[in-house]
Amino acid sequence: MRKIWWWKLKTYFSALLAMSACVGTLVIVYCGNVCKFSALEGERTFYLGSASSQGLQAQTLTLRDLPYVKGESVAFSVEQGVGKEALAAEIAKKYDAEIVFTESVCGVTSYYACSERWQESVTLYGKKINLHIAVSEEKCVVGCPIIFGGF
Repeated sequence: MRKIWWWKLKTYFSALLAMSACVGTLVIVYCGNVCKFSALEGERTFYLGSASSQGLQAQTLTLRDLPYVKGESVAFSVEQGVGKEALAAEIAKKYDAEIVFTESVCGVTSYYACSERWQESVTLYGKKINLHIAVSEEKCVVGCPIIFGGF
């Protein structure tokens, strides 16, 4: 009787340990995928609940926020003498994206691109977009699927 009880207890804890390892692995993989622009240093904004202007915006995340992350943007200063087009091309290349179209408004040039790395996207002018690069003389903002708010 004692051996059976011990075996059941051992089996229970083995199963619990295996489940914990699986859940832990999933959390680590999910957290690693939340921050798309981890290679870029700058002011980070996460879009929670919706990948649109109606989503909440947060500068930092808590564990409770992780399931609601629907987009991200990073803003950083542009070095003197760096061309807008060259910078946008470099960023697009880093994320395996193809620039689909551009537009310029008030000194800011926006490059709209699509990368096969990410599923989330928006449709602009009938084109699938999931990488938005906005470059001015002083600042660059990179967003997925697009940048919401001012830049």
